[in-house]
Amino acid sequence: MNRLQKLESLIQEWLRPLPHLPDNVRKWLANNIWWMVLVAAFGSAIATLMVLGGIFAYMNFIGNASSYAGFYMTAAYSAGWIWTAIVGLLFLAFATVLYSKAVTPLKEHRGLGWRMLFILLLVAAVKVLLDAVLTFSFFAFIFGIIFGVVGLAISAYFLFEIRSYFVKSTRHLHAKK
Repeated sequence: MNRLQKLESLIQEWLRPLPHLPDNVRKWLANNIWWMVLVAAFGSAIATLMVLGGIFAYMNFIGNASSYAGFYMTAAYSAGWIWTAIVGLLFLAFATVLYSKAVTPLKEHRGLGWRMLFILLLVAAVKVLLDAVLTFSFFAFIFGIIFGVVGLAISAYFLFEIRSYFVKSTRHLHAKK
């Protein structure tokens, strides 16, 4: 847990010079993040089922490709696609569980809920890197990293803007309902 706190402090230092949201916006986000996470949990659950269905459909398609031409039709990018789908499936399943478990602590403004979202941000960073590597394409790798880092930076900015409402700090008091 000490490493997690050090990483949290490091990211907070990186984000410190950036302009901050107005206090009323930060308070609104802190008070309403729980239902946004609940919506994200439902979205992740639906996306998990869709990816699982896509993997099964692909496996069914491969099983029906019995001819010589069918093999070449299905084998063009099968390894990269299936590994990317499996990584996505694992991430979505993990995200669904973490989002679901974070709703109640976020509603109660406990630090545990915020930490779960922070852990999910770190796992998303690993997923961005894995997705970029599993594309097996130089340009897709570069664009995957660029857009992934931009998305992670925006997510980290908003997450750390509401941190003081969930994690004890000497500068801010906890938000009250």
